Amino acid sequence: IPPVINADPPAVPAGLRAVADCSACELLRICDPLSTSAECVDLLRPLSLRVPGGTMSRMNPEDMEVARPAPRSRSSPRTLESMGAALALLVTALILVSPHLWFGFPSGHSVNVNLFWYEPFSEQLFDGELLPRWLFHYWGGLGAPVFYFYAPLPFYLFSLVDALLLVPRGDFGVLSVGHLLLFFLSGLAFYAVARRFTSGLWATAAAAGYMAAPYHYVDLELRASMGEAAAYVFVPLVFTSIFRPSKTWRSTVLGGLAYAGVVLSHLPTALLAAPFVAVLSVLSSDRSKRVAALGDALVVGFLGVALACFYVLPALTLRDLLPYDPWITAQGSHMVATSWLLGSGTVHRFGILVYKALGGTTALGVGSWAVHLWLRKRFGMELPGPPAYVARTLVTALGLCWFLMSLPSRWLWDLLPFLPQVQFPWRLGVVIDVCSILLVASFAPPVIERGFAALGFSQGRQRALEASLCVGVIALLAILVIRDYFPPTVETKGEVPQTYAPIEYRPRRLVEGRAYLGRRDAKDLRNLATARELHDESIGRWQKRVERMRPIAPVRRLSSTESIGIQADGPRRSTVSANLNWPAGIRVKKVHFPHWRLRTEAADEIRTYPDPATGLLAFQLPAGRHELRLDRRLLPAEKIGGLISLLALIGLVLLALASRVRRLW
Repeated sequence: IPPVINADPPAVPAGLRAVADCSACELLRICDPLSTSAECVDLLRPLSLRVPGGTMSRMNPEDMEVARPAPRSRSSPRTLESMGAALALLVTALILVSPHLWFGFPSGHSVNVNLFWYEPFSEQLFDGELLPRWLFHYWGGLGAPVFYFYAPLPFYLFSLVDALLLVPRGDFGVLSVGHLLLFFLSGLAFYAVARRFTSGLWATAAAAGYMAAPYHYVDLELRASMGEAAAYVFVPLVFTSIFRPSKTWRSTVLGGLAYAGVVLSHLPTALLAAPFVAVLSVLSSDRSKRVAALGDALVVGFLGVALACFYVLPALTLRDLLPYDPWITAQGSHMVATSWLLGSGTVHRFGILVYKALGGTTALGVGSWAVHLWLRKRFGMELPGPPAYVARTLVTALGLCWFLMSLPSRWLWDLLPFLPQVQFPWRLGVVIDVCSILLVASFAPPVIERGFAALGFSQGRQRALEASLCVGVIALLAILVIRDYFPPTVETKGEVPQTYAPIEYRPRRLVEGRAYLGRRDAKDLRNLATARELHDESIGRWQKRVERMRPIAPVRRLSSTESIGIQADGPRRSTVSANLNWPAGIRVKKVHFPHWRLRTEAADEIRTYPDPATGLLAFQLPAGRHELRLDRRLLPAEKIGGLISLLALIGLVLLALASRVRRLW
């Protein structure tokens, strides 16, 4: 660019794209339109240029500086645009959850989980336990290690809503507001990434379409999978960090925080999304920078896992304590991941519904890109669009997703032992929805705008027609997904069966005990009907036996001069007293787990073990008088995971402080 003194800005040479009227700063952008204000400054700094009043002037080397942007007004156009987008997305979320008001709360597949887990979780959280891993009052006081394994972030959201709403704990209103917030927050997150590729109007429409995407609606309303629905909030934020033209430590930190959010929302989704973070980061970079981009992706993944390590490490290292046989969930081979692959011939009808929903979204995204490309190649139209890497990256990601969900990838599912742990291949749906709707947001608007312009409409009328089209399409989509996917409803908590609340989070020793197994060998566990029949018999028999149990009981019969008792000192501690003439085995009405600690008055620890018949907490006592303390301790995995997360958080804080000090100097 030739230096000009006290003159109008020069014409931009060919090959450079100038974007005037930058909404982020007063600088003339001679850069990628996706770059930020700071990136404009970095580009102009080597040119020794400043921009006073819209003109460019040569500076002396000793006076070299770049003019800082003037402070923006609180009511700047971009701020008003963002507020309008947030309002539109809130209205969309209200429309999507409006059937809760008219018809009742949806009895989705996991409604019993959401209802019967969040109550004890909230109670223990408000009692001062930062992460209630063990639900002490769950299942009649037996307890369960639910949040040792299940990602807790959605239940923090429920607890927040529970604290703000003046309704009884366990009310369906808390869950309905949770649904509303998850829809709304996912829309805001998608707006943040879509706004980098298109205008505010189209970004808002794309975010609303993301909220009302068929699989997204199925996931939250029909499946009631709060973990996967929460992942819909954080996956777009990971994409935001990937699609930055220049990778900085800020984008890496943003990506790490977003990926930590995915991990803390739904671990299987985080596992499936991890390779896509690497692939997308590499494909969205120049050839000369792809090794560095892969390194950035690895740092994002490592940082996210490190921040969430307080949850991840116990969840992975204690996995063997859970039952692994598919019959435990009363579904037999229904829970085997490869039985859901397209083309396998064993896909359940619900899987077909999911694949149709994802197929429609994929077709819309790829179709938008194909039409844009066809018009440019066939008719030579000068249609604006995002950089070429956007289409290359998103289309490749969609192809990989559908490959992993189809029969040709069977060898990969058999080869990698961690893949079958995700249970359902279509949990890639969140990646498919993000990529597909980003394609629509990037390539459909230029085609629609060119079509309206060809009809000769004025600019004002064209804008009005575009807004009307967006409203009409989103309204139609919302009506269709509600009509097709909103499930039957329940009116009261008593209508929700607690029997089927996630059996897979009951410890393996419990479900493999003689009291629970029953006639296991007499059933065909590969048949869904007989597996469910066995499950019904087992859990029904177990519940009746548990109801008759005393809080503490000896394995043998006590004499008239012997006694044993237990006194609860709160939900986390109990005192056991015993007077025995002969040694005896003792069983406590609590599910056994390694975190239980039984100590004498002299602080000597007594070994506990799972009772072979019931899987409950058991131990041996010698003859004599005993006063014992039973409480819960932190397991080594909890301590190590918490320490790693703390160190990662401290590292982020120090990095931010160091960057701020450098800017001040």
